[in-house]
Amino acid sequence: MKASIVKSPVGLFAFNEENKMIDYILFSREIKQAVEILKKLLNGDYVEQLCIMLKNLKKNNYDFFIFEDFRTARSIQEKLGIEYSIENPSQAGETFRAKMNQIVLETKCFEDINELYNYIHEIYMEMTKITIQQAFSRRDLLLSQAILAFDDIDKIINLFCNRLREWYGYYFPELDKFIENNNIYLKTISSHIKRNNYTIENVMAMGVNQDKALQISSLASKSMGTDINKKDLNEIQVFAKEVYN
Repeated sequence: MKASIVKSPVGLFAFNEENKMIDYILFSREIKQAVEILKKLLNGDYVEQLCIMLKNLKKNNYDFFIFEDFRTARSIQEKLGIEYSIENPSQAGETFRAKMNQIVLETKCFEDINELYNYIHEIYMEMTKITIQQAFSRRDLLLSQAILAFDDIDKIINLFCNRLREWYGYYFPELDKFIENNNIYLKTISSHIKRNNYTIENVMAMGVNQDKALQISSLASKSMGTDINKKDLNEIQVFAKEVYN
């Protein structure tokens, strides 16, 4: 015989081929426990209450089951080896949803319609709360990953800057001490690679104050650095521009 399984906010219901209720298991009246079961059902995870229901139905000669959700059917099939089909929506499901209040109250587990409504309202409120928390959790995860990515980028840029300072330091070693900010250092050598370009006006245009610009200009004119050919200087400048941009 065939039986249709229908899940709802209050529990699990089974119907025969005439769409008459033949079994039910209501969830815990503890809202958090009920929501945990609902979450498992929605995710297609194994649920003990469903397993108990199907075992009872099999004892009553029901050997084929109709589900509205493939994931739920698959999870229980792996445990019990049942035969099943998927109908979404199923006739039993449509019948239940059209008369849910009446069918649930027939179980005598709720005193009246108000108690049932209050229970369902609390279930939905808790589900909404969890959904919002999960959404913010995913956003926090994405944010933390973005922060880590920026940290990695900073580390890479700092590594490039250190290599560039070493490379350009052979040509103009004194500049490394006077410009500690990597952005200003990159901007400076991107624009003025040759020592004779370090005029006071040019250095100040890079964001350096007048006193320090005067010192850098003076040091450039009498630098202890070694001469580097034009080709190598151009390569240093190109590299600086790539890192700066």
